[in-house]
Amino acid sequence: MANGVEPGETPPPETLEHDETAEPALAASEAQLRMALDAAHTGTFDWDLASGALRWNANHAEIFGLDLDQFAGTWAAFAERAHPDDGQTLDAAVNRALQGGGGFEVEYRIVRPDGRIRWALSRGQVLTDDAGTATRVIGTTLDTTESRTVRENIARAFESIGDAFCAFDHTWRLTFANREAKRILGGDDQRLLGHALLDVLPEALGTAHQRDYERALTDNLVVEFEAYHPGLAAWFEVRAYPSLDGLFVYFHDVTERRTADAERTQLLAAERETRATLDRMLSLTATFQAEELSGTEVANMVCDAAVRTFDCPHAALWQLDGGTLRLLAEAPARKGGAPARSVRVDHVDQLRDLAGPGPTFRRHPDRSDPLVTPGSHGRGTPASLRVPIVIGTRVEALLVIVWDAAKAPTAAMLTVVQRFADQTALAIEQARTREAQAEVSALSARLQAGLLPTPSISDPHLAIHTRYQAGEDRLLLGGDFFDAVERSDGTLTVLIGDVSGHGPDAAALGATLRAAWRGLSLTLPDPVAIVGALAAVLAAENPGEETFATVCCGWVPPSRDQATFVVAGHPPPLLLSDHAEVIDLPSGPPLGLGTEWTGTTIPLPPAWTLLLYTDGLIEARSGPRPGSDRFGEHGLIAHLAAQPEPASLDGAGLDNLLAHVQRLSGERFADDVAVLLVRHHPDPGIAADQPDQGGH
Repeated sequence: MANGVEPGETPPPETLEHDETAEPALAASEAQLRMALDAAHTGTFDWDLASGALRWNANHAEIFGLDLDQFAGTWAAFAERAHPDDGQTLDAAVNRALQGGGGFEVEYRIVRPDGRIRWALSRGQVLTDDAGTATRVIGTTLDTTESRTVRENIARAFESIGDAFCAFDHTWRLTFANREAKRILGGDDQRLLGHALLDVLPEALGTAHQRDYERALTDNLVVEFEAYHPGLAAWFEVRAYPSLDGLFVYFHDVTERRTADAERTQLLAAERETRATLDRMLSLTATFQAEELSGTEVANMVCDAAVRTFDCPHAALWQLDGGTLRLLAEAPARKGGAPARSVRVDHVDQLRDLAGPGPTFRRHPDRSDPLVTPGSHGRGTPASLRVPIVIGTRVEALLVIVWDAAKAPTAAMLTVVQRFADQTALAIEQARTREAQAEVSALSARLQAGLLPTPSISDPHLAIHTRYQAGEDRLLLGGDFFDAVERSDGTLTVLIGDVSGHGPDAAALGATLRAAWRGLSLTLPDPVAIVGALAAVLAAENPGEETFATVCCGWVPPSRDQATFVVAGHPPPLLLSDHAEVIDLPSGPPLGLGTEWTGTTIPLPPAWTLLLYTDGLIEARSGPRPGSDRFGEHGLIAHLAAQPEPASLDGAGLDNLLAHVQRLSGERFADDVAVLLVRHHPDPGIAADQPDQGGH
C-alpha cells in the first residue's frame, strides 16, 4: 500500500495532484543518484532478508567481473566470490551488523571468474521494522585495488622515514602506524590499529597536548609541541596535520637537543653563579690588600671572605707546619674562640691534596672529614673543597670550604677558587706580598715591553708616537701589539695587530708575532712575504682553530713618497695630510683563517702622517648607554678632520683623541686600544717637534 490507497482504487484528487508533482522530482532525483553512482563506479546492493533476494546494480557486477545476469542474486553467490582467506572477515562484519542492528564496513579481496584478485570495500546498513527486526541490508561497494596499492606504497614510504608517523580517522581511531611509531607506542598493528588516540597515547590524557590534538582536527589547524615519553625516557617534537581522512601525526626524537639545551642551561646557570662569585670576590679585593692586618686577623678575614664569596656554610684555614695541620681560623667563628686543633697529615689523607697544584673536591658520605667542624654541613651530603695556599713554590696552608655535594664545582668555579687562594696567599704573608708585588710589577713591565716596545728610528724626518689603553676588563691581558723598524737601507716597516681573545695565551701569542715580525721585517724583501711568514709563525704556535690574528703591515721606502700596505682582516690605516681619509685597501683573511694576501702601494705627499690602530678604538660606544652607537670609523674621521692641521697630529693629539672617545663611552674602553702614529715632514725640525716615542 502506498499513500493509503489499495491497488485498483482511484486516489483522491489532492493525492493525484501531489503525485503529479512528486513523481517527476523523485524520478529526476533517482536519475541523478544513478549518474553519481556510475560516475564514481560505485556498486550498490539490496538484500531482502525475508526472501533472501539480493539485488546488485551493474557497477557491482562489473566490480566482481560479472555481467548482471550472471549473478544468482543470493548472499551465498555474493560471499563465494570473496577470497578464501577473507570470507570469514566479510561474514563476521555482516553478522555483527545484523546482531546489533547497525552498519558495517569491511575491505576484502574478491576472486573474479578469470582468476584475477581485486580489493573491494563494502559499506552496509541494516534496516529494521517497527519491532526492531532486521528486514533488509543495503549498501555500496567500491573497487579499492588502485587506492589500496597507493596506500601500500605510501605506507612503505612512511616506513622508510626515520620519524614516527601515525594516521587517525575522524573518529580518533588509529588507522596506520609506521615501524618507528610502533616502537614508540609499544605495540603492533593488531594491538594498535583501530584503537582511540588516547588509548595509544595515554600520556596526553587531560593535558594541553590532548587539546592540541583536538584543535588540529576540529579547527583544521597544524599544531606543533614537544612532549616527554616516560617509557622511553625521551623527548619528541610532535606535529599534527589535519587531512581529508582525519589527522596525521609525526614524532621526531629531540632528546639529544633537549639534553643539550638542558646542559647549556646548566652551564649558563653555572656561569652566572661563577660570575656572581667572582664579583663578590672582587668586591673584597681591598680587604685582602689591607696591610695593617695581623696574621690572626688575616686568617679570620680569609674564612669570613670565603663564606661570603662562595655562599657556603663553613670555611676553615689550616696552617701547614711540617707534617701537621694546625687550625688558624674558621667561619662562622665559635663563641669564645676556636679551640686549638691540630691534625697529622698522614691521618687525614691530605698528601695528594697538599701536593696538587689546585683545589680538590671531596665528598664525605660518612661525615668523617676531620678538617670540617661537625654539623657545619647542614642536612646535605657532606663535601668540601680543599685548596692549597701556595706562597712562592711552597704550600703554606690549606683552605677547607664546605660545599654542596650535589653540585660539584665547574672548571670556571675552580678557577675562581684558585684566584681566591692566590689572594689568600698574598694576604697571609704581607712581606712576601710586597716582594711578590714587586716581582709581578717587574714581570708586567717585561710583558709590556714585549707587547708594546719603544720604536727606535734614526731618520730625523720621522717621529713615532704610540699609545696603549687597557680595556674595561683589566684582569684579562690583551693580544694587541705594534712595532716599527728601520731597515739598513732606510726603509721603514710598521706593524699593528690584534690576537683574538684575551688572557695570557693571547698576550703571549701577540708578543711572539711581534718578535717574529721584527726579525722578518729585517730579512724578507716585501710586506706580502712578511705577512705570509707571520701566518706560518702563528700556525707553528698551534693556538687552536678558534684563534686568529688581524694585522696591518706597512712598508715605506727611503724616498718616503709612497707606502705599501698588506691588510689581513685589520682596520685600514688613516692618511692625514691637509685632511683625514681612510686608505682604501683590499683586506685579506686574518692570520690563521686564510693564505692569500696582496700588497697595495699608494703615493704619499711631502708631509704626511699615518695613523694605525686596533679595533678597540672604533668599537667604543659613542655614548655611555649600553645601546649607544659605535664611535666607528666615521667618528674617528670626523674628529681628526676637525683638527686645524690633521697632518700635525702628535702625542698630545693622540691623548686628546683617546680622552675624547673615553668621555663619549663613559670613561672606559670596552676593549684594549693600541695606536701607532708615524709622522713625516721634509723639515726635520718640524717632524721631531715634541717627540713622543712609546708613550703608553
